[in-house]
Amino acid sequence: MKKMARTLRTEGKAYVSSYLRKQVPQRIMKPRCDSQKCKNYGCKLFTDEEYQEIFHAFYNIQSLQLQREFVVRHINENNVKKRRTAATEFISTTTLAYCLPKAEDH
Repeated sequence: MKKMARTLRTEGKAYVSSYLRKQVPQRIMKPRCDSQKCKNYGCKLFTDEEYQEIFHAFYNIQSLQLQREFVVRHINENNVKKRRTAATEFISTTTLAYCLPKAEDH
């Protein structure tokens, strides 16, 4: 039961959680942003079909480890340009940007 739930979860399908026995719905793709004030101007770079293709490509990966590698491959690490607080040692020195692949990239 637990292994089956894990497999269904990795595939993005509906499953019953093994601990709480809670019904978890299938993953669906939310509509993309169409706001003119969007900070992420990359929203307009992809068509709806390309978003669907990336979504299905990700959930067709059968291994959780390979899905994680897919995500890691599409992360860009950028150095922080300017710190606004002084003398705290736990402030992050980098930020992460997630960049989806275009059709010719994957």
